[in-house]
Amino acid sequence: MKRLVLVILSISIGLCSCQNKKSVTHNKNAYEIDSLLNYCFNNYMFNGAILVAQNDKVIYKNAFGYADYTKTKKLTASSVFSLASVSKTFTSTAALLLVERGVLNLDDKLSEFFPDFPNAEKITVYNLITHTAGLPNYLEYGGYFRVEGRPGDFQDSVTNLKVYNYLKSIDTLQFEPGSQRDYSNSGYLMLALVVEKASGKPFHQFIKDEIFIPLLMGNSYVKSEPDLKVQNRAYGFTNFYQPDDDNLMTSGAGGVLSTVEDLYKWHKGLSSASIISKETLNQAYVNTKLNNGSLSQDRTGTWIYGMGWLFRMNETENIAWHDGGLNACSAMFYQDLGRDFTIIILSNKGSTFANHPIYTIRDEIIHILKKEQFSLLKIPISQKMYYLLNHFSTDEAVQECKNLWINDKDKYDFSVNQLNRLGYNFLQPNDFEKAKAVFKLNCEFYPDNANVYDSYAEAFMLNNEYKKAVEFYEKSLDLNPENTNAKNMLQQLSKKMLN
Repeated sequence: MKRLVLVILSISIGLCSCQNKKSVTHNKNAYEIDSLLNYCFNNYMFNGAILVAQNDKVIYKNAFGYADYTKTKKLTASSVFSLASVSKTFTSTAALLLVERGVLNLDDKLSEFFPDFPNAEKITVYNLITHTAGLPNYLEYGGYFRVEGRPGDFQDSVTNLKVYNYLKSIDTLQFEPGSQRDYSNSGYLMLALVVEKASGKPFHQFIKDEIFIPLLMGNSYVKSEPDLKVQNRAYGFTNFYQPDDDNLMTSGAGGVLSTVEDLYKWHKGLSSASIISKETLNQAYVNTKLNNGSLSQDRTGTWIYGMGWLFRMNETENIAWHDGGLNACSAMFYQDLGRDFTIIILSNKGSTFANHPIYTIRDEIIHILKKEQFSLLKIPISQKMYYLLNHFSTDEAVQECKNLWINDKDKYDFSVNQLNRLGYNFLQPNDFEKAKAVFKLNCEFYPDNANVYDSYAEAFMLNNEYKKAVEFYEKSLDLNPENTNAKNMLQQLSKKMLN
């Protein structure tokens, strides 16, 4: 990526920024952040709200884009987003608050609250809060609560009670509690149920009474609250403008709705020990010790996961954060406690399966705040091509994409999955002309990749062009003789062509 000190807005291909009225202090950091975010918005990479604070002062607050896929209502800094797994910071704090009050103990067995739950005598509150309980994942791709035929989509009206009954029906654990750490949405949902039992209040009411009201977080909610009405809600949609909201009604693992402004109040409340003491909060920033005495780390090995927080705290760093993503909704809550800056990013557009740009945006803002050079993000060619196909003829769009491949390849993300993802977007509504054009283009860009030919063949097969489908499945199989999908499809096509 090209390294810059200042972002030149003219490279954002002449599009008009549609951000709302912003709050920006007059300093270089705020100017550079604003330039970066305008560039990202104008090049299809960001739709959401953002707040950046430094030295105990908000230096940048803004919103870009739209509240839903219809593009009829603009976002504001007061728009309410799904926090997805950032909700876990509230759940863990709720549990620690009860520990601080002596109502709950981290060594308490789950069986004290749910005696009929399988293996509850083996699982402690500490296991739930540190992801070491070994419970099966109720959000598993293609699992029990997914839509049949659409393994990436969740059923509507999935509640904590439904998940509890599902988990109760499973007798086996994934591993012995405390023997390893595996990020667990089921564990945090059960932790929310423990908070209910210990406090005597519904989880949504406890969070409201003990956190939202004291911190004046008037635009924050827990989705499990009955008959909930939320104004200024931001609803999730894909990069290709299809609705894709967080439709789960569970809480604990997710379920909190909030704004960038309220999340900054959350940061301030934690920093000032307004909810729990600093001593109690510091317990959340301790590495989890497993049964064998070893310490756990996250999947990348670069961050430690304590009690509801990812963190890295040593002689040079003092950072605590959490991210979240469900369907098209993504959230980033990042606190550099040592350098005293906070970055809060909420987005309702994109995909949690596609390396959401909030991570790169966060990283580049960190460079800015640390007075380092920062980078422009590469523009996803899938979204550029989507724009071209919706504003020009297919032939014109294809030619322009080829021109970008030749002349501006360093400016765009041309990774193989970009156009493949776009092609499948056009397959879903049976827009075979565009789908085939995109897949063909990807084959030209990646002639040695078996998967792109497999996708191209699928487009022909779905359009009943069986001879062409056979041609490209065979091409895929030549490149990858182990491609079982191509083998299966060729067998099916052989039967279809005989009939």
